Amino acid sequence: MDGALRPALSGALRLLLALALLVLPGTPAGPALMEPLLPAMRNWLTWVEPAFAIRSLVIDRSEGRSRLRLEVGLVHPVRVAGKLVMPHPRGRARAEVPLAQAWQAPLVMALLLLAWPARGWQELAWRAAVAVPAGAALLAMDTPLVLLAEVWQLLRLAHGDQTFSPLVAWGELLRAGGRVGAGLLAAAAIVMLVRRLRERP
Repeated sequence: MDGALRPALSGALRLLLALALLVLPGTPAGPALMEPLLPAMRNWLTWVEPAFAIRSLVIDRSEGRSRLRLEVGLVHPVRVAGKLVMPHPRGRARAEVPLAQAWQAPLVMALLLLAWPARGWQELAWRAAVAVPAGAALLAMDTPLVLLAEVWQLLRLAHGDQTFSPLVAWGELLRAGGRVGAGLLAAAAIVMLVRRLRERP
């Protein structure tokens, strides 16, 4: 009986964890978990695009929904549509994304890792250990770059730039469903990596 109950208990516990993950981003815990990550996001944005100074990066909880809001100012000249755009002391550009979208790719990854058949709790623990840096990488490649892409798109539209921009294209891909694909690929990579590591002599 104990052997028969063990898979059922394991499945039930994994289901409860999955439900908790689904509910978490929509609760006050969602913004609370994101708040400590904002300084790292600011540093990442500054490194990716030094032409912009980060004036503010905050979680806006107004109007009953949480959004991640970025405000930047141009501090170095940039070339747009063949023209040199100079910084202006009062110049500001703003972009925002719903906070729930920021968690989408890591959430898809975590749910798939829980649902993917595992050879015991030890394998699940290995997956969880690898999922932490993988989730951080997903966050870094998602929300900060989407915000930056929106700022650049505003600048491009203001100056009539119709050329291809990899950053803007990346932001559009993520908004069009790429977050789900990124989470799926990350989960599959983690499962394969963990199994290879555990099979090594």
